[in-house]
Amino acid sequence: MRLFLQIDIGDWQQRGYDKPFSKYAPSLANDVMAADLDSESDPTVTGLVIRLTDQAEKIFVLAYADSKAGLGSSSKLFHHLFSIGNKVHSLVLCGENEMAEKMMRPFQERFEKIKHESEIKLRIEKFAKAKT
Repeated sequence: MRLFLQIDIGDWQQRGYDKPFSKYAPSLANDVMAADLDSESDPTVTGLVIRLTDQAEKIFVLAYADSKAGLGSSSKLFHHLFSIGNKVHSLVLCGENEMAEKMMRPFQERFEKIKHESEIKLRIEKFAKAKT
C-alpha cells in the first residue's frame, strides 16, 4: 500500500474540508490510499496516521502551510518520517513556513516547494505511476 498524506499547518478552516488531492491520488492507482492531518489534530489521530505510515511501502507528503503557524501535532509526524525516511517518496510544501521547511529539507532531492496546483498534480501522478 502507498500512502498520500496531506498535512495542513495553520488554519485548516481557511482551506475548508474539501481535500481534492486526497480524492485524486487514490483514483490513480488501486494501491494508493489517502489520509490527512492538521496541526491541531488530536494526538490519537496523529498516532493513527503514524501507524499508516509504518504500514505503507511508499509515502507522498503534501503540506499546506501558513507562515505564522506552529507545527503543532504534525511535528510528531515529521519526526517519525525521519525514522522511516526510506519510505518517503516525495515531500511537497505549498506555502511558507520556516519550521515545516526545516523539517522537510533533510529529505533533499525528495523535497520541493511548489505553489501551483497543476505542478502538485503532476507530482502526485508520478507517485501513483511509480513502481513500488
